[in-house]
Amino acid sequence: MKRSKPQQDLRFDLPAVGPRTLDVMQEVGARVLALEVGRTVLLDAPALFAGAEAAGITIVGVP
Repeated sequence: MKRSKPQQDLRFDLPAVGPRTLDVMQEVGARVLALEVGRTVLLDAPALFAGAEAAGITIVGVP
């Protein structure tokens, strides 16, 4: 689960995921990436989604 910390100042510091996140997930055998909707930055979103599909990783948004 990628989400902001309870006291995180979202004006300056948002959680982010990208293709490197998928690399790490593959290294540890993770299969699902849950993201906090509206509070997570997607870096290179097209590559992120294509890489997730190729790796068999499911991405879900969580309110």
